[in-house]
Amino acid sequence: MKKRHRPILASEPAELRSFRFVTGAGSVELVAAEAGPEGQPAKLPRFKMNVYNGGPMSVGYYGRVIIDLAGLQIPDRAVPVHRDHDMGKIVGHGEARIEGGRVWIDGEISGTGEAAREVVGNGKNGFPWQASIEANPLRLEEIKAGASANVNGRPVSGPIMVMRRGELKGASFVSLGADGSTRVQVAASQKESAMDPKFVTWLLAKGFDKPEALSEAQVASLKASFDAEVPTPKTPEAPVAVVPPVQAADPAELLKAERVRVADIEAACVGEWSAEDGKKVAAIRASAIRSGSTVEQVNGELLKVLRASRPAAGVPAFIVGNSGASVDARLLVAALCMANRTTVGMDDKALVAEFGEQTVTAAHKLSRVRLTEVIEAAAAIDGVQLPRFGRGGNEWIRAAFSTLSLPGILSNVANKSLLSAYNAVPSAARQVCKIGQLADFKTHTRYRLTGNMTFEKIAGDGELKHGTVGEQSFTIKGDTYGKYFALTRQDIKNDDLGAFLEIPRMIGRGAAISIEELFFTLLLANANSFFGSGNANIYANAAAGLGDSALSVMVALMRNQTDPQGKPVNVSPSILVVPPALRDLADRLFVSRNVVVAGLASTSAASLTGGDNIHAGKYRPVDSPYLSNATFHANASAVDWYLFANPADLAAFELAFVDGVETPTIEEVGVAPDTLGMGFRGYHDVGVAALDPRAAVKADVG
Repeated sequence: MKKRHRPILASEPAELRSFRFVTGAGSVELVAAEAGPEGQPAKLPRFKMNVYNGGPMSVGYYGRVIIDLAGLQIPDRAVPVHRDHDMGKIVGHGEARIEGGRVWIDGEISGTGEAAREVVGNGKNGFPWQASIEANPLRLEEIKAGASANVNGRPVSGPIMVMRRGELKGASFVSLGADGSTRVQVAASQKESAMDPKFVTWLLAKGFDKPEALSEAQVASLKASFDAEVPTPKTPEAPVAVVPPVQAADPAELLKAERVRVADIEAACVGEWSAEDGKKVAAIRASAIRSGSTVEQVNGELLKVLRASRPAAGVPAFIVGNSGASVDARLLVAALCMANRTTVGMDDKALVAEFGEQTVTAAHKLSRVRLTEVIEAAAAIDGVQLPRFGRGGNEWIRAAFSTLSLPGILSNVANKSLLSAYNAVPSAARQVCKIGQLADFKTHTRYRLTGNMTFEKIAGDGELKHGTVGEQSFTIKGDTYGKYFALTRQDIKNDDLGAFLEIPRMIGRGAAISIEELFFTLLLANANSFFGSGNANIYANAAAGLGDSALSVMVALMRNQTDPQGKPVNVSPSILVVPPALRDLADRLFVSRNVVVAGLASTSAASLTGGDNIHAGKYRPVDSPYLSNATFHANASAVDWYLFANPADLAAFELAFVDGVETPTIEEVGVAPDTLGMGFRGYHDVGVAALDPRAAVKADVG
């Protein structure tokens, strides 16, 4: 089995692994080639594909998936079209578009090989080609069981994976896709290809299977009905000719009833079937349509397929150790999380919420599962035969690493370990910064609108005065930060999954620390005198030591901030940011009812007096060791402190994440050809920038 790689986004479960969604979704219309002018080559045959209908799909082992068309990127160039998703079997190319809640591709059979000849030849013989979309997921969102979401204007219920952002890569002609309710018609003559393709499609839908056999009078009469039913858009200057539709004859009524019967049968056959059962269902559908069966008869046949697909009692797919438990990928992930609950940060309540009570109960039987047993189970799930002897040997390891399920299982558990450690690190940066989103890695400009927008009394004539708006801009750019780790041959020999999971845990801590270092490097550097007399946001005085009176001065500094017109901004402080040595004093100021007095530059000479503390409960304390660590930054100080406004009101700094993914990502990556192992990397894409000096003030004690 060929190994496939694709990034796992932070919002998706790692067992959902596919380098690309490949899903049957729609119909194909082939139009025969037109003859060219004398002495010129004939025009290429054309096709029209409906590659996706906007609804849920069953993507094999990965479950239900739906593509959000609002986030699907359509290339501004032609996309390739293949046979059965084989990149070597070129059929043609076409232009893609989204129209009417569906994805369409209009193109030409430009291939010169056997695949293109097969598509055209079989299509002319009436073979019902179907279409299948190829899309690269950029951002996935999991809708869990019991939850719901609105996608493409329709409600969908979990469990389902929503591709919120993705790229259309191409499409393929397939004999059987996930949506088998479509068909293909091939134009059989030059006469048919000369017709409007939309008119040909309309004729086929009405039951005229041989448009080329119609007489000129019949074509003219039917074209008038088509024009009335599907009017062609015209320019405003041109009058729209409305031709009364041709009165339907009795045969048309019979045709209408037949179309209803066929539609009911096709709707009954739509569902989440396995590949093997899908073939049976397709045969039932084709036979029922051909023989005139009713939808009730079809439902009876489908029920037989459903019952036959249920596993026989007492015949498990794979047994781990002496547990007696039949496993799948989800159960393995639950068992590994349970066995390493401290590392992944999941207690019993979290396990039940994530996997469900039934799965957690079954996972208890696997709580002592070994790494080699996980590998063997993953191989069994994917149908990969591991060498019978030599567990842990080189050939055994190579075969194990060729599976598709193993990377997903390990990535899922590693991702939970990383996130547990990432969330455990205290973050001052995320509390004082605005959390923003970047669409890409380019430099982005942020604007701060300023000017006179105060409401004024409206005069008797009802005229509203124009507000004046100026612009101040700031830039921010995201970069990628990360580390590499691997499951090595030595790990497998030692049969130690716990040691492997400690690595992403360390990377998770490193990811959280990198965000703190980014922010506090910018804060302490004080670029462009962000904190300075020019911005009226610094209290540079030895008397600025943290205490009741100094805090009052700092509050007044922020409250007196003005816009470029000299009018008050009207912003208040909300967060008190201090080095660790001042944290106890900051807490006293926040909770004590009595006045807290500090020595001038002292961090220990604080005392309480009998007066009322007017600052109690107003400025939430946050501390960070980066403020006072001279090794980290030359401008660090154990006595300087800051006040910040609530970033939701007015932000002094912004912390922005590419695609809005705020947590690190783990994905499988390749290893060197001469290395036996499985590589992973943890990374996140983030940037930080200074925005508005009016939202923060600094006490520079000296």
